[in-house]
Amino acid sequence: MPASSHAPGPDPGPFTVPPAADGRALLDFLSRRLGLSRKRTKALIDSRRVWVDERRVWMARHPLRAGNRIEIAPDHAAPAAESVAILYRDDEYVIADKPPGLLSNGPHSLETRIRQQLGLPGLTAVHRLDRDTTGCLLLAVGRKAFEAMIPRFRAGAVGKHYRALAAGCLKDRTRTITRPVN
Repeated sequence: MPASSHAPGPDPGPFTVPPAADGRALLDFLSRRLGLSRKRTKALIDSRRVWVDERRVWMARHPLRAGNRIEIAPDHAAPAAESVAILYRDDEYVIADKPPGLLSNGPHSLETRIRQQLGLPGLTAVHRLDRDTTGCLLLAVGRKAFEAMIPRFRAGAVGKHYRALAAGCLKDRTRTITRPVN
């Protein structure tokens, strides 16, 4: 977890899971430890700010083990008024630089923010990126443009390339990952 001198919200810890809490679900442990309601604790976990042994955990039922180290990252959620970088725009499409921590579509999403920013109420995300993923997101200005791109994505005519930052020594410059990355 990145260090920060500013940590609004719940006690960021770090704190260690005691033997008495061995096997307890993350949600239950945090709710008691932080003195928060289960609903507020679930929202904290869903915000992807909880780290267990230096691994981000967002499953409320994640079983804890005695000795696990828990930290809560600072809330760096961007204010709704913050503008998003537009990388490309024409009459049919917009490509935006999606920041981390923001959903691609739905309420309080990148799609909603760009609709407001550009004054385009019909703007629709053509595809999605995970909340924690940054990158280029293609949005269609109208229904016709949206429907024209869907078959291209389904047919694999649009390529997606992901890059990850990794610490440590890697033997090969490229590598295939076959397991989930947390």
